Amino acid sequence: MPGPDPLDPLATTRDFEDEIGRRLGMTRHYLRWDFRPIPSLAMQQSATGHRIPFMDWRPQKQPPDNGFILWGDIANGLHDAEIDQVGASLASWNKTAYFTFNHEPENDAVHCGTASEYKAAYARIKQRFAAQGVTKLKYVCTLVQGTFKGLNGGADAWFPNGAQYVGADGYNRSKCSGGWKTFETLFSQAHDFAAGRGRNMVIEEFGCVENNTPCTDSTTTETKAKWFTQSASTIKAWPEVKAVIYTSVLASYRNFQDVIDFRIDTSTAAKNAYIAAGNDPYFNTT
Repeated sequence: MPGPDPLDPLATTRDFEDEIGRRLGMTRHYLRWDFRPIPSLAMQQSATGHRIPFMDWRPQKQPPDNGFILWGDIANGLHDAEIDQVGASLASWNKTAYFTFNHEPENDAVHCGTASEYKAAYARIKQRFAAQGVTKLKYVCTLVQGTFKGLNGGADAWFPNGAQYVGADGYNRSKCSGGWKTFETLFSQAHDFAAGRGRNMVIEEFGCVENNTPCTDSTTTETKAKWFTQSASTIKAWPEVKAVIYTSVLASYRNFQDVIDFRIDTSTAAKNAYIAAGNDPYFNTT
């Protein structure tokens, strides 16, 4: 994931690559509606370094405004000029990238509109991009886990016809969030949705904690190292999964401020298991 240095946003990514001894295949980029330029410098650096950028375009303005863009307004053409500007820039850039509009839209419905309006906005953006000559984007729709389980009206209510890939996020926070969860438990419903509709899948955020304080689940003896190994096996058994992006960060979560540690090096065993999974030839083919 790109770092905070505006002149060299991929510095932390390269540091992580040095740590694991290989180049990443994909980087994640979160861009707000009025962020410019798009593609960002981090995306450009990523592609120049033979990685594939994954871009989320969020319908919310940058600080200090922070205002949301209504999906209905996008669908009705009120933001065509902005969409066309970004589309023309992406077409000129002409690099392969994954693109999702409004990652986990269900969380923003209170600000942006209904599921049908979201799908219409998604279709409008894809249509306008195509008119500007964009041909190398791979279109993803990323929904929350609960929606794949039938909440929020279910995934069909939200998933646009024009989305080529099912996007999903999931984290094993152990006892800090409902107990220890395997990779398969986190993503099986999203995978079933993708397979059932003939779509491929991208897992664009996933992470695991060590099973210790403050998130210890005393009902299991599972470990983070084993979790990485099992995750790799599950991914290899799901041919629909075309890309995965691990979230190696120290995170805040609800009342557990700055203690949810998804970093790969929380133990030597975990780091070694992550590196071993990443070096599997299955994950290093084009």
